Amino acid sequence: MADKHGILNSWLEVFSPTVMGCLTSDNQAVDLVKWREWCRSSADAGANGIRILPYAPWAYPSGAVPINKLWSPYLLDGGKWDLSKYNSAYFTALKQMVAIAREYNLDIWFSLFDNCQFHHGAEKVTPWGNNKQGINGYYGSLPYALKWTDKVLAVLGDTVKYELINEGELRNFPGAPEWNVAVFDRLIAKGIDPANICWGALPSTIYKDGIFQQDREHDLGQKILSITERRDRAQSNMVYRAMHGVGVANEVRDV
Repeated sequence: MADKHGILNSWLEVFSPTVMGCLTSDNQAVDLVKWREWCRSSADAGANGIRILPYAPWAYPSGAVPINKLWSPYLLDGGKWDLSKYNSAYFTALKQMVAIAREYNLDIWFSLFDNCQFHHGAEKVTPWGNNKQGINGYYGSLPYALKWTDKVLAVLGDTVKYELINEGELRNFPGAPEWNVAVFDRLIAKGIDPANICWGALPSTIYKDGIFQQDREHDLGQKILSITERRDRAQSNMVYRAMHGVGVANEVRDV
């Protein structure tokens, strides 16, 4: 089997209200003209995909964006996100963005969950950190995590490829590997080809004294793979194990 390399242009702050993002000046819609230009320039530069996160709560260097400026798939109610009510404009924009990307032969890799939303004080404004249901993080409720997964699948189906989690880690939750496998199983049950799923950019290394070192004890990716390979090695081997950056050799596998 020949290798097929994915060269992704990761616009991780695509939904940011800052100058780095792609929202309109009133922060209520996606600037599709700016998005189209990003897709065109990405394709011209040789990319065959774009990786995006579900929202971008950061406003460097000042910390998190104000909660009322966060472009979110959920509705805001009394200063808290309601995980049972969706922002229809968000999903309409997603479908339009996917259609534009396909015009330039670009795949969208959509990250269902993002661990970085808990950095720089952003947990105070993001849906999984501040919600009416009182759920503390996406690991806090598998049923709500699967509800979100089902919603995305209902809107986008197989028109995108799926990343389970960006920079996933244990986050003091021993059941994290099984949680991730449950989300993976939901995608498979809904008809998504395992070859169109990746575990995401998993921090399997630690940076110390100027070099990358393995951190197997806290490597979520290895724990996930130990489950899926025991259960169905052929299926597990179809799943992309995304590389977090050029040069991190121990995240590369033979095909």
